[in-house]
Amino acid sequence: MRTQIDKRFDWGFFLSEQELRRLVNLMQSLMDKASPGSVKRTFEVQLRDGSIIETGEVDEVTRLDNYGSKGIYSLQVTLAGDCEGAPVITFRLREPAFYRWFRDESVAYSITGSSNDWAVLAAGAIEERLRKVRKVSWRRVFSRENFRNAWVVAFTLSAVFAGLSVSKPPPQRVNVAAALEQLRSEGKIRDGVDAIIQLERLKAAEVPDWALFFGIFVGFTASCLVPVLALRSLMVGLLPSYAFYWGDNIGVLDRKRNWARLVFGVIILGVVVSVVGNWLYEGLARH
Repeated sequence: MRTQIDKRFDWGFFLSEQELRRLVNLMQSLMDKASPGSVKRTFEVQLRDGSIIETGEVDEVTRLDNYGSKGIYSLQVTLAGDCEGAPVITFRLREPAFYRWFRDESVAYSITGSSNDWAVLAAGAIEERLRKVRKVSWRRVFSRENFRNAWVVAFTLSAVFAGLSVSKPPPQRVNVAAALEQLRSEGKIRDGVDAIIQLERLKAAEVPDWALFFGIFVGFTASCLVPVLALRSLMVGLLPSYAFYWGDNIGVLDRKRNWARLVFGVIILGVVVSVVGNWLYEGLARH
């Protein structure tokens, strides 16, 4: 009886050449314990231009340019015994399609063997090693599904807030009589015609309910969503969630890291200066 264990995760990952070699060496040691014969290694690399490279040597994978259209989109490593019924270990890392609405796993592994104990042990060892390259998936956090949920929440809160604001009587409508009395005492109303003219002017100065509702609704919704969109652009652009860290991609990722440190450093410094400045201003204003 054969045992098969398959697991998939929507993690982010940062796979360096050293971690790749550690993963391959771990797979090899697990295969040596279960398969007495020789073990075949297969590395299948899919590039961003759609081409697929298959090799049996990890050095050929790490020698790839890994940049631009030749950047690595997906990497699958398989170790299998050469005899019938031999165990098989496979793991795959790939960058999920950002435009999809449904869940798209980026990390997966599969263990197949004749021994249940060996399969469970191998699965635990592989998953533990994969967790070492795990990182936050900002594209998952700011995915379209989550953005749609945020839009629904912002839409609902904006409608409630705007509705409550419009439901309150405008100050002009409540104090029309007082305003007319004030104008009369100032000598601006001398007869009934002047009173009617001033009343119409007061009415014209009022904002229509529909315009007030629309303005509050749009303003509140924008104040909720614009910061989220700005944060999404920064996090996704400067902190890639899926990275094969070798070849020319090392320089690209290092530059993004430096920019991220600079941008977030400026933001944090600006917040600190604003808080301290406000605190000092309030302290001086009391004296």
